[in-house]
Amino acid sequence: KGVGIEYLDQSQNGQIRQIKADRIFVCCGPMQTPFLLLRSGISESVGKTLGIHLNLKIVAQFNEDIDPANGTIMSTQVNEFSNRGLYIGGSNFDPVYLALTMAPHGTEHVESVMQEWRSSAIFVAQLRASGSGRVRKLPFMDRPVPSYNLNDTDMENVRFSLLTSVEL
Repeated sequence: KGVGIEYLDQSQNGQIRQIKADRIFVCCGPMQTPFLLLRSGISESVGKTLGIHLNLKIVAQFNEDIDPANGTIMSTQVNEFSNRGLYIGGSNFDPVYLALTMAPHGTEHVESVMQEWRSSAIFVAQLRASGSGRVRKLPFMDRPVPSYNLNDTDMENVRFSLLTSVEL
């Protein structure tokens, strides 16, 4: 009865240790947990049930300063569309976070927005996806490789989320 694990204790000069227990919980997050188990040789159905939620960000600029650095991280939330798995909120931030959000859009565009960062806002639409995903371990990579297939419902909800966020 019971299960156990063996591990290499780096703090004890590489001594092998054992832990025995009735249950062991592995809690390394949605990517690292299956990756750890796959690396450990546990592979039966590991990593085949990845679930995600999408974070869609929209940056808006207003005609006046709104001082986005004041307040809590998510200062407002619209949950009217929770039946679709959608929550929209306004995010407080500092200039570094805005620059990171804008980074994929090119230096010239980022610099333009950054000059007026105090009149900018970031809105985040969090959307629960219903497609299917998995996490794999490839022999030539030392990190998890996730893949996810958005289904037609997900794509419609992404469209709805973006349109609704822009309207708000």
